Order: sequence, then C-alpha cells, then structure tokens
Amino acid sequence: MKTLKNKNTLLILLVCIGIIIRLYLQFITPCFNGDEILLGNKIKFKGFIDLLYPLSDYQSAPPLYLWIQKVIIQIKIPFWISIKLLSTVVSILILFYAYLLAKSFFENVLLQFVFVSFFVFNPFIVYHTLTLKQYGLDLLLYMVLLKEYNLILKKYSLVFFLIWCLISNVGLFFSAGIVLFRFIEKIRRKEFKFLPFLTNNHYSNLKIMVGSIVYIVYFLWYKNQSGYTEIRLYMESYWKANFIPLDLSIFKHGILFLYSVLIYFINFRIYLAIILSVLIALALFKNSKYSELNHIYKISFSAIFIHIILNICHLYPLGDRLFLYFAPIVYLMLVLGLEFLKNRGIKFFILGITLIGINLMSFIDYLPYRENDVLHLSQLLKTDKYKNKTIYMNGLANKDIRSFLDFTEGQIIDPFPYKLYRNDTSDQGIYVTRVYHFIGYLEKSTLEYDSTIDLKLKKRISLIDQIDGYNIYKLQAKQ
Repeated sequence: MKTLKNKNTLLILLVCIGIIIRLYLQFITPCFNGDEILLGNKIKFKGFIDLLYPLSDYQSAPPLYLWIQKVIIQIKIPFWISIKLLSTVVSILILFYAYLLAKSFFENVLLQFVFVSFFVFNPFIVYHTLTLKQYGLDLLLYMVLLKEYNLILKKYSLVFFLIWCLISNVGLFFSAGIVLFRFIEKIRRKEFKFLPFLTNNHYSNLKIMVGSIVYIVYFLWYKNQSGYTEIRLYMESYWKANFIPLDLSIFKHGILFLYSVLIYFINFRIYLAIILSVLIALALFKNSKYSELNHIYKISFSAIFIHIILNICHLYPLGDRLFLYFAPIVYLMLVLGLEFLKNRGIKFFILGITLIGINLMSFIDYLPYRENDVLHLSQLLKTDKYKNKTIYMNGLANKDIRSFLDFTEGQIIDPFPYKLYRNDTSDQGIYVTRVYHFIGYLEKSTLEYDSTIDLKLKKRISLIDQIDGYNIYKLQAKQ
C-alpha cells in the first residue's frame, strides 16, 4: 500500500512539473505571436455583438470562446495577464485529465507515467494549449468526454455538446460523429427507425444533435456576413497544403499526413515513427482491452471521419494545431501497444523509459522554437555584448516588436532603442531579423524575409546570436 501511494505521489509530481512549466512560460517569460496579438486586440476593443461577426485581419474563433475571453478581460488586472488566464487554466486541466485517464486505462505505473509525460512535455501540446486560441479546449473537452462518456450521454449531453460546439469547432465533429456512429450501428443491425432513433433513451441522439444544429445555423448566418469571403479565401490559401487532394496524389498526401501526426505528437524521426506505428497496430488489433475500449475507438474515428469530410469540402483544414485533439487517441494506442508487450512477457521497461526521455528531450528541443520572444531579445540587447553598438531591426522585426509593446501596454518590458534598417543603410552595427520556425513533414525549417536574403547574398551579415523568433547578425559596413 505504501509503495502504491509513493508511486502515485510521483505521478502527481509529474503533473505538478507540467503545471510549473506552463506557469513559467505564460507569466515569467511571456510571448505573444502575431495572430495572438491581432485576435487579442479584437477581443479587447470590440463589443460582444461585434465579436459574432467575421473579424478583420483574417482572424476567427468560435463565438462562445470570444465571449468568455471578453468577460475575463474585465477583471481588474493587467490585460496581458487576463488574456492568458483561460488558456492557462485549460492547459492545466488537460494535465489533470491526463492523470485521470492514465489511472482509468492503465494499472501499471510506468505505463501511467509514459501516458502523462506526453501531455506534460510534448511541445506541440504545450505551445498550442497555451496560445490565444481554442485549440486547448478542442483537446480538453475531448478528454472530458473520454473520462465521463457514460455520465455525459445519460445526463448532460444537451448542455455539454451545445457548449462544446459553440466554444470549439471540434465539438461539431464529435456531436455529429457520435450520432453517425449510432446510426451506422442501427443500420448494420437492421434496427433503424427514424423517430425511435431520435427519441429513445430520453431523446439522447436529438440532444446530442442540438449543438451541431445551433453551430450550423450560426455558421450559415456567419458566412453571409461582410468579411467572410475574405477570411475563407485567405484560409484556403494559407492551408492549401492541408486539404486532401481528390486525385492520385491522395496516397502520398495520406502517408505524409500520418507521418506528420507522429512527428507532431512524438517529435522524432522516421525510425521511431516505424516503431510507434507497430505499437499502434498492436494496440488496435492485439491488445486485450480492445473490446473494453471499442466505444472510444469508434467515437474517436467517427469524429475524425466528420473532420475529413469537412476537409474534402474545404470547410476545415486538417493540419498541425487543428488536429491537436488527436492526442488522447494517439497516446492511448501507443501506450496500449506497450501494455501488449508487457502482457506477453516482453521487456518493455527500456522502451517505456525511452519514451519518457524522448518527451523530455523534445520539450528541451522546443524551447528555441517559441515565437516572438521580445522579452529575452530586449534583455540580450541590453547586455555588455551589445553595449554602445547600433541596433538595426528589419521591417518584420520592427512590426512585431511594436505590436508586442502596444499589446502588453509596456507592462512586460520598456521600449528599447534601435533603428529601422533601410536598404540604403551603409553603416556597420547589429542587425536583428524576425524568424518564423515551423515543423514540416521531414524537418524543422526557418523562414526569413525582407532584406535579410539580400544581405546574406552580399555577405554583409554573419549570425552571432539567436533568440526565440529572432536571429541576430553582425552587420558589416557597405563597401
């Protein structure tokens, strides 16, 4: 009994580490990327009714999410803190539910540790659950459904799915997916009758569908408002690589997509992806818990099927942060694969420890890939290394730094002196450029724009420092 208590304490300690990481990233070293600043300003300056309409600057979010954020920022605390509160609470609740799901699904403590460690350290989850968007709610409410599935469907389906559909787009996938799954089951058993299907079990299916119906009615109204066409055209252009092609390239697209899911959720390369794919296959077809978890697989894949249909119709992309909610089913199958090895007497301990280590290393690897870390940039440029040197910012760096300072109302850092780099600048000094990092299918990549490429070709700059979202170069005088 004492040993079990100690092991449970270690699991709780792991969750606490995750909470500390999130509080540190949110409030000790805060960052806001460009989209967060744009959306945050809409929440700050627009009224509740205005937030129901298409927003400018190609910004969008579910209506209830925007309203809740609008209410929270009325709290008399600095705006930059209030706008981070919801995502912080959601990210911490995700850790809490990861703990509960681990305890529900697995008896072995190492398996519980592996499952929870994914949610604690995975950079894809850490970053996108803390950002000023609804992605964390996509994930959290799916985890709540997995943990309280029977209770929700018996007593709270109307309220739960109505809220989920209005606060997170993913709610539509699950409400429609569950009803679709039940419909197919009835057809398969030759038991389908329309009215009983809607009204049996205290109108269970009809209650689940209310959320979807309200969402669809709102969307039909929304798409006829001014500004919607501009948002849709921009989104189709931005996400064009994430829409499923309806030609022979669909096979290549599908393989790369499945591989990218593993890259985002595991953050390692092809050799590990193959091993993990085997674990998933074992979990699906060989694990003794398959029948016990059959309903979880069915509702999960039914929701993903709805997502795919909407993707084919170019209504909702299927790419990186938009499939964040896949995390529980991906990690569940991975750890069930480990459990299969354990139950067959195969030594799984080393593989389990390796996965925990990979999760920790992937988080450490993620740290330089945060976006727009103006705080640390300003601290670095104030050190002796850059004292008495002329600092030049390229156009994008200047734009994002100014946006950050305005958005945080000067409450995180004071403005620091620099000059805007112009093409006719001939003096030497320090040149700072904005860098955009992203994880592609096969490797991490960076993008730099503006005058940086030209300066590199002319060999006027050499890299001397890097801060999350920024590269710092030594700038040579023009010859």
